Amino acid sequence: MSDPKPGHIAQWIVEDERIVQEEFQPLENIISGVIKDRIPSFSLEKCAEIAETNVADVYDILTLKKEEYADQGIEPVFEVHVDGEEKHYKKIRSSAKSLLESLKLLDCTDFEHFCACLLKRIGSDARTVGRTGDQEIDFWAKNVPIGHIKERAEASSINLFVFGQAKRYSKGKLVAEKDVRSFIGGAIKKGSDYMRECSKAGILSPIIYAFWTTSDFEPSARKYCADIGIRYLNGLALSQLATRAGFAPTNVQYYINEYKNQPVTA
Repeated sequence: MSDPKPGHIAQWIVEDERIVQEEFQPLENIISGVIKDRIPSFSLEKCAEIAETNVADVYDILTLKKEEYADQGIEPVFEVHVDGEEKHYKKIRSSAKSLLESLKLLDCTDFEHFCACLLKRIGSDARTVGRTGDQEIDFWAKNVPIGHIKERAEASSINLFVFGQAKRYSKGKLVAEKDVRSFIGGAIKKGSDYMRECSKAGILSPIIYAFWTTSDFEPSARKYCADIGIRYLNGLALSQLATRAGFAPTNVQYYINEYKNQPVTA
């Protein structure tokens, strides 16, 4: 088996739930340990040698990953720093990681309900489409609050719409650029149909197109979303948003069931 590349090692470290220390640890030791866990056939000596060779590159990749998190609206789940010549790493405790594991256990339909439920929890009138032929729209909302406005959007004469796609993907399956292109191609047409049915919608009412997943996005998909203005959230970012809205791993299904039992308003 060939030696793992620095990019793979960095991703393994971020994903590894067995790294539980909340104090800074030598990054070289963490690299060696995670390689041994992933490739048990490698000797301890070989893992240590790979760690020593790649520690600088892994540190640089982790630093870039933190910057990418910031660009995607994700709160960091780790820290890195240099002390002299030694590089260090530590985990940041996050309830959102546990919430994400709960979301991955939902079926696709309940994940769509969760997305609508989340928009409703932050003050929107939200619903799922719930039928075939939805032109790639799984959930949509109106009267969506903007920023830190506490009042409902309609009270401030703002009628912001959200049209979204929900992808409950298993670990390792990423959203591709073609998935995003397929979504936006149908959502623009179908979204305009929904707006015509809404009495408070105007031709200049603001719209957000959202693509939410339990997984992550391929680099080209992230770039495409950023280029055309789709509000995309990967699993961690979505879980962090839900945590701020009051969701917890123990109450996700409760809120989904509560949402499904509510009457649909016009």
